[in-house]
Amino acid sequence: MAATAAHCAKTLITASASGSVMLRQCIRMLLPGMVEYVAKVAGMMEDEAAVQSHLPAVGEIIKAFGSLFTNIAEGLRE
Repeated sequence: MAATAAHCAKTLITASASGSVMLRQCIRMLLPGMVEYVAKVAGMMEDEAAVQSHLPAVGEIIKAFGSLFTNIAEGLRE
């Protein structure tokens, strides 16, 4: 389920590049949860089995962050 949600977040981030104010607001609300999820998985480093089960979702989140940083306008990157 987490990988599907992360992929959906990546799609929303890409779509927000169109300039939609509503999509940008959605992204603002999604980003803290995505950062928190990655931080929680990073904190599980002692339990390799748990980390392995979360890797697909973390990979999608990293792709979403990449999409965010490449698609956001230069003036909004602050």
